[in-house]
Amino acid sequence: MKKKILLITKDPNLYRQGNYYKEWIDVLSSHNDIELVRYDFSSKIENLSFDKIIFCHSYFDIVYERIRLIRRFPFRYLPTKFLETLSIKLLFTFDKNFKLFKKSEIEKVFFSKNDYKNFNLKILISKALRFNKIITHTKNAIPYFKNEIDSNVIWIPFTISKLNFKKTKRKVIDVGFRGNFNDKYNNGIRRNFFNELIKIKEEFNFDLIPNNNGENFIHGTEYVDWLSSCKLIANTESAFGTVGPKFFESIACNTMNICPTGEYENILEPDKHYVSVKTDFSNLKYKIELFLNNKKYRSYIQNNSKILLQNNYIENYIEKILN
Repeated sequence: MKKKILLITKDPNLYRQGNYYKEWIDVLSSHNDIELVRYDFSSKIENLSFDKIIFCHSYFDIVYERIRLIRRFPFRYLPTKFLETLSIKLLFTFDKNFKLFKKSEIEKVFFSKNDYKNFNLKILISKALRFNKIITHTKNAIPYFKNEIDSNVIWIPFTISKLNFKKTKRKVIDVGFRGNFNDKYNNGIRRNFFNELIKIKEEFNFDLIPNNNGENFIHGTEYVDWLSSCKLIANTESAFGTVGPKFFESIACNTMNICPTGEYENILEPDKHYVSVKTDFSNLKYKIELFLNNKKYRSYIQNNSKILLQNNYIENYIEKILN
């Protein structure tokens, strides 16, 4: 018998930053044992006749939009933590949908988002709704949740499904870069990497497009085609040491990552799963040339990266969500 699941999410097509929101929805929608009902908060929910409720990544945005209204003048001059606590109480007192979720005894799973900030608010929401499971894509965020709430906190890396990403184009770009710099949250390492690539751009075929707030992001087929046309993708750790979704998206398109050496949540090993560059970038040109010209080195990274991806598809983790 199929499990009937209510998935609370915005339309993923509305997001201009990140393709990974759609990945989980696609896997759940195509699962043989699931009857999925999507809800985007555009109407009132009359009843909750479901086996499980999954609050997707965008749920935090939905809550935060309503809280911003509550926090307007004259409340905005009050301390932030007090305002957040007051906002949550008001929200779950007067909003009928939130009240319904709060009272429900159905198992509730929460996919958290951007787990390098807003922990107090996420914890307040988690306590109010009594989430049974919290999924975080940031390994370093686990203790922040576990120290405050009595929920099962599960770390699942930012990854992809088997459905959408594969090589589609001939590889004509030596190194590609698309991403937000996020200087505030990564100590400027990504911007520094970009600047070092610019210095040698005349010696290779580069496609380097920087962003500050996702202004040049691309999605869907266009994004997959661009990834596929690159031989290497310049990448770094994201905020709070997170391994961002582009790592696995690239590997699925047979495009390898070139990155400054780092911890990468102990998922990636240097010169095994990515082309490792010194943090002062002094060997950047040499490592690009090594990958492009040394077939043995290139094949070693490609083969190990593909094994890593096979072990980390969303489909490998879906039972943790269902059971």
